[in-house]
Amino acid sequence: MESFDVNRQFFWRRMRAIVLAAGKGSRMLSTVPKPLHLVNGVPMTGHVLKSLEELDLESTVVVVGHQAPLVSQTLMRMSSDPDRLKFAEQRVQRGTADATKVGLEAFASDDGSGVESDVLVLPGDMPLLTSDTLIELQDHHVKSGAAATLLTAEFKDPAGYGRIVRDEHGRIERVVEHVDAGPYELTICEVNTSIYCFNSSCSMERFAKSKAPIPKMSITSPT
Repeated sequence: MESFDVNRQFFWRRMRAIVLAAGKGSRMLSTVPKPLHLVNGVPMTGHVLKSLEELDLESTVVVVGHQAPLVSQTLMRMSSDPDRLKFAEQRVQRGTADATKVGLEAFASDDGSGVESDVLVLPGDMPLLTSDTLIELQDHHVKSGAAATLLTAEFKDPAGYGRIVRDEHGRIERVVEHVDAGPYELTICEVNTSIYCFNSSCSMERFAKSKAPIPKMSITSPT
């Protein structure tokens, strides 16, 4: 992603966020729901919601699943602006694409103003994510006029992450999950962070077509 001044003004469009926090966190071997595990004394998803507060968001939907009432009540109590925070339950754990679809459906009743809108989608388990990074992503997405923008990162050891494959012009061609990567793709250090900005009409149309369980989001170049 190119660098932009995070304080620069851009023309206003409705921007909303979906925070994916439905996971159980089985690998943590804990009875505490994954979103509520404490990081520096604060539930990890609470840190994510805090990072969203500096964005000019119309509303935020947190998609919950495992122990949904406990997660919802805890995060609502922490919110500094509860009127802009809502929760949607993913009753069956069917992956991130389905969870995003659940979040988009929660926005359906808010649509109809005729104002173009975008949706920021991000995991609820990234407590070190900063507001500056999200503002920069938002700025880049709006200025570029893209239908979809994803945030990437570079790691010296990217094991386990989906690799970003670019074409000869430097544009993102596809994301290849680590388990599916070939010898060339495994040498790539640029990875997918699972943080996206979508034009809401584009994203709703795409996710509405997702009927089968989808364990991971897959981004490919349009055909």
